Amino acid sequence: QSTWGVGRLWWQQYTREFRMRVLVVLGTVLLSTWVSGNITGQHPVSGTCLCLTGTNVNAHSSAGLHTSVVASVSKPSCYKFHGGILTKDGYTWYQLQHVNGHNAWVAGTFLSISTASHCSGSSTPGGTACNDATAKDYACKLLHLADAGTITVETAPVRCP
Repeated sequence: QSTWGVGRLWWQQYTREFRMRVLVVLGTVLLSTWVSGNITGQHPVSGTCLCLTGTNVNAHSSAGLHTSVVASVSKPSCYKFHGGILTKDGYTWYQLQHVNGHNAWVAGTFLSISTASHCSGSSTPGGTACNDATAKDYACKLLHLADAGTITVETAPVRCP
């Protein structure tokens, strides 16, 4: 082949790879935007199911970055909205029910609105309410062992302090 033919084939391959990389980057950006969620600026009604979109998100005793942290929560945990919305420290904070035994505040940048079925009776999607204190205590101990890597658990239907 002539030098022109080899150069043209190289250019076609290069542009094909470049277009694929652009598509992959664009797809990743769009997907991360779609999945991440951010309810800042929205005003859900009390009782709406709100789910975490991040991991190790601090839930505070009151709105703001400089208040005490009552829990570290992660996706896919979901909680009912208690009704409070406050803007402080550059974030819009939403008050959630029953987060580690507290009504806690989480920044809207880490929340998405979900269906009521994700909040039916517990803080985790698909979970069930645990009204028996002994059963909940054992479930919490098992969950802590699983979180520490001591045991493997396929599902964990309750959130523990």
